[in-house]
Amino acid sequence: MNQKVAMGLLTGQGHSVTLAENGRLAVAAWEQGEFDLILMDVSMPEMDGVEATSAIREKERGTGRHIPIVAMTAHAIKGDRERFLSAGMDAHVAKPVDPAELYEVVEQLSLAAPGCVDRVGESPDQQALNDDAVAGAVVDWQAALHTTGGDRELLRGVVQTALQEMPAIKLQLQDFIQEEELATTARVAHTMKSVASLFFAVKAEHAASVVETSASNNDLESAIQHLPFLMDAIDELINQCDDFVASEETCGFL
Repeated sequence: MNQKVAMGLLTGQGHSVTLAENGRLAVAAWEQGEFDLILMDVSMPEMDGVEATSAIREKERGTGRHIPIVAMTAHAIKGDRERFLSAGMDAHVAKPVDPAELYEVVEQLSLAAPGCVDRVGESPDQQALNDDAVAGAVVDWQAALHTTGGDRELLRGVVQTALQEMPAIKLQLQDFIQEEELATTARVAHTMKSVASLFFAVKAEHAASVVETSASNNDLESAIQHLPFLMDAIDELINQCDDFVASEETCGFL
């Protein structure tokens, strides 16, 4: 869904976009094509964004080439700045994407000398969300519309994709925790966190973050304890997305 938003925003500005499903394919696409810039998701299967960037920089060594690479992360934490820069990334944009920031970074890195734009920053740990925020509205549709640059058709497509993916995410979380596959559980919870962030669904985002952290720390008991809260939050988000689609099909929404 973040791919759908980013591609919609960029193609709407006249850019030609090629999609790679993981870091290994991103490196292969770069080797075979002519690109002006890479938006590199940090969390990807097979080869993550940091590994892919390091591989590209190694292949560039001695050639005089330097393609601008922009890190894309849901939440930067302490130490990420140094890790991204040491891997050879030139800038950073947070997910959900802010259209104005994305356009500015793409424009500056396309025009400027490599490495002159430094936007690799740090944002607060998701665990710092307070109780008031968690108890807030399920979805902020105005904010979600902003991430698509005000493009209602693009937002509708993202919502429909979410409705297709979230039931499968629920099943995967249940199965992987039951099978005690914590690494996979953490990856699926991270995906759900990213989905929730697109809609500014704070409760679902927080619940997914807690399960992800528990699974990443190999804390099966905590992951099991917090999974029902995440399931409830996903159900609430699904209901909100269903209502959005129904409203759009009748008299419009927002």
